[in-house]
Amino acid sequence: MDWQDTRTMTADEFRRALARLGLTYADAARYLGRYERTARRYGHGTTRVPTADVLLLSALIALKIKPKVPR
Repeated sequence: MDWQDTRTMTADEFRRALARLGLTYADAARYLGRYERTARRYGHGTTRVPTADVLLLSALIALKIKPKVPR
């Protein structure tokens, strides 16, 4: 299955994606333009990960791109 076919991501998948990309919740939040609390909710499964975020994280992993996190 191609990365573009995936439109949803479980909390476990989100945490694994962050680990593969070397991102903390704070890093992921800054990169995705979210609040850190929202990224933590994705990781705990209390909030659904938006499709755009799923696609972006999946593309970064598939293309082996290290995200440049703004400070």
